[in-house]
Amino acid sequence: MFSSSSSKLFLFSLIFFVAIPPANAQEIAPKKYDLVYDLPFSGWMNSMNSSRLFEAPFDRTGYSALFFRSGKGMFHNYNDSGKQTEYGLTSEAYQRLSARTMLYGAAGYHARREKKQGGSAFLNPDEMPFDLIDFDDMSKSEKKLEQYRLTGAAAHRLTDRFSIGGKMEYNAMNYARTKDLRHKNTILDMDLSTGFSYRAASRFILGAHYRYRRYIEGILFNTYSNTDRQYKTLINFGAFYGKTEAFDQNGYTAKGEKNPYVDERHQVGIQLEYRLLPRMRLFNEIAFTSGNGYFGKRSSASIVYTEHTVKELENRFLAIYEDHSYTHQLELKAAMKRINNFENSWRSETTAAGNTIYQYYGQNEVGVKSFATLSSAYTITWGKSGYLPAWQLEAASHYESRTIRSVLYPYFREQHLSSFTGCFGMTRHCQNRLCQVSL
Repeated sequence: MFSSSSSKLFLFSLIFFVAIPPANAQEIAPKKYDLVYDLPFSGWMNSMNSSRLFEAPFDRTGYSALFFRSGKGMFHNYNDSGKQTEYGLTSEAYQRLSARTMLYGAAGYHARREKKQGGSAFLNPDEMPFDLIDFDDMSKSEKKLEQYRLTGAAAHRLTDRFSIGGKMEYNAMNYARTKDLRHKNTILDMDLSTGFSYRAASRFILGAHYRYRRYIEGILFNTYSNTDRQYKTLINFGAFYGKTEAFDQNGYTAKGEKNPYVDERHQVGIQLEYRLLPRMRLFNEIAFTSGNGYFGKRSSASIVYTEHTVKELENRFLAIYEDHSYTHQLELKAAMKRINNFENSWRSETTAAGNTIYQYYGQNEVGVKSFATLSSAYTITWGKSGYLPAWQLEAASHYESRTIRSVLYPYFREQHLSSFTGCFGMTRHCQNRLCQVSL
């Protein structure tokens, strides 16, 4: 993330968009769609409840995009680099099998190269209950990321009132550092959900869903060149406070031992859509998430270093108004999340057979992270050709407050941070040539 005014950002994208209209004998010309701009104007299309997928205003459409980004700047986060490049390919499509059944599929590849980077050994440290940090400027090096994504969803209308749906997203990633202290991360992110919806009346639609997500990031540390040097890592329990660990045969960064970070989350949510006027819709979704996880290996011959719990409450509200020329959308989001991290206390014992086993005799709370966010976005589009808008204006804001407390008894550190950001954007669609220009 490059937030300096002197940062340079170059974005080149080539989008191939194909739209095939519904089978309608009265239709003269095909309608144009853009999944990026049309689908956000429906609360169900961006919900984890995919049971209303068949409400998409087309029978078959899709797009592919090839992208390249390059960024450079001196002001960046500790886990980002001063120079990085990204490139990849993504594609998604919708296919209506019948008036009652709709399918969705997407696939993508993403690669990233980061120069002279140190910081976190994890891919997404902001999502972790703790962090493993290298602050040595002499050991900054290139980091490489490769990601493969596969997504599928389906919805079926059982009756005129009742519908069901399901969605699956699978991400496989490799993340590696090319200089000592080297680390190699293998990441699996699996996200599954199922839901239903019920049209209670002509103006009311009720829905509910269940979601399961499992994230595993296995991390392996090693050295290959200067083995006489001692490498140290900060075990950051929050607010850059924790303990320093030397690279050796044991510990969080144990040599040649692949330790997994495992996180499992369960979510339940409910949705309500109310059609206030013929051209106005209100949509609200509230979801509660509960999860837990650990870092290490669950066996008597290895160590589980930490265990954590996660609680999160989210709410999303949409108000959409459409007429023949304009579409207005107001979106409000609010979320609260709390992560508690506990470090296990253990001792090793040697059995009569000469094997080493580990016994646990308690745990201490070493970190608490609390987040509260509030965001809003107002969007207006006009000049549609079919379903494709010629112009789009958007104004958005985001507020975040977080409290982080890390403890090494009897000492602790507590940090309170608040931030506010705002943005304004404008997009022009060149409809005849199917191109786009954004500011």
